[in-house]
Amino acid sequence: MKQPDASSDFAKSHRKRMRQKVLTNGASSLSDMEVLEMALYSAMPRSDNKPVIKDLFNRFKTIGAVVHASETDLQTIPKVGDTVIANLHILAEISVRIAKDAVKNTSIFDNWPAVERFCITKLSHSEVEMFLVLFLDAQNRLIEEAILSEGTTDRTAIYPKELVKMTVRANASSVIIVHNHPSHDMRASSADIQVTKQIKQALETIQVRLHDHLIVAGTQVVSFKSLGLL
Repeated sequence: MKQPDASSDFAKSHRKRMRQKVLTNGASSLSDMEVLEMALYSAMPRSDNKPVIKDLFNRFKTIGAVVHASETDLQTIPKVGDTVIANLHILAEISVRIAKDAVKNTSIFDNWPAVERFCITKLSHSEVEMFLVLFLDAQNRLIEEAILSEGTTDRTAIYPKELVKMTVRANASSVIIVHNHPSHDMRASSADIQVTKQIKQALETIQVRLHDHLIVAGTQVVSFKSLGLL
């Protein structure tokens, strides 16, 4: 006769208590670890996932860093397999799409803090430099966004001609370019300044305005325009 699984019964009872906590007190009553624990219940349906959650936080420190961690880094955590990794990537994408929703359907200059939050959500956790482009219509509303390139920990290759092609395809009237500094250094490098000039000149050939170049450094955003560099 198969013996009852005490650990499974404990996990079920614990999950029931956690769900009741949310229903009674709201999701805001949960700690970051508890939020992630519950978000991964479906990925680990028959086991106590608290030890895995603790390992994830010990390795990555914050909930944002956990959900935005690379597949390679996540695979270093015991019992983190493809299903858990897929769920974490979905959580990351949800956070990006929620941030993006906040900048849709209105001039981005009417809600600039939301633009900065979106850029931070999209790029701040990347361990390599990424170059993001925001394509805007004549009313400065977001048409679409796209990653132009990904590089290394301290540089990424930018091709102004490719950006021009993408701008034409998007039928954009203006653009904002954004890239991150994984080192969290807020200073614009000489290479950053030079590529901004090249992009500005390339866009001028198709009568498209470069509104700004933003640097995401951790949870901070630096504007070239505010620095007098554009």
